[in-house]
Amino acid sequence: MIIYPLIPLLSCIAYSALVYITLRHKPRRMVHKTFSLYLLGVALWAGFGFLLSVDFFPERVVLLSALLLIFAVYTVVAYYHFLRAFMNKPGGIGVFLGYGALLAITPFIIQGRVAYVIKSPAAAGVAPSVEYTFIGISLIALGSLVLVGWGIVTLLQKYKRSTDPLERNRITYLLAGFILMALFGLTKLHPLITQYPLATPAPTATVLRLVSR
Repeated sequence: MIIYPLIPLLSCIAYSALVYITLRHKPRRMVHKTFSLYLLGVALWAGFGFLLSVDFFPERVVLLSALLLIFAVYTVVAYYHFLRAFMNKPGGIGVFLGYGALLAITPFIIQGRVAYVIKSPAAAGVAPSVEYTFIGISLIALGSLVLVGWGIVTLLQKYKRSTDPLERNRITYLLAGFILMALFGLTKLHPLITQYPLATPAPTATVLRLVSR
């Protein structure tokens, strides 16, 4: 259906606009910079999802699948980095390990040795068929949930300590965005619904709300 490619395309456009809006914020603090990095990651994630769904470059299906996965993982790490900046905390070991792990597995993802398999190689006039493996994606999802979950626990502690209604309101939006991102992201683990582009646009509303405050 034509609506499926439109979802990641609209998501890419929305997040790209948010990157522009966030970068125009003055004064530009660390929280805005890390927020922009997160938004850029989601925009690219959605953009590669759109290119895969419309099949503009059938000979590049394997590369696009790898880039989609890389930026999905990058988005999770950047989100954790943003959470740390939002709480006025240094990146710490979580950010170091997150970006380090991403750099370490990127060559293996590009080579097709992590999280997906090429079901059928390219033939004359036929694009290769790529399928993400349940075990590979599950391990990446588990690592992502551990990293972001660590940040969410700290965020909940900040919420309990805070007496500022505005700050508590912003934390609520962040928590709502995380829940949506986790729920829709986990849909990629189910073989019956992985074909639908549910993951990338999920937190758009809460992110828009947070930026507008």
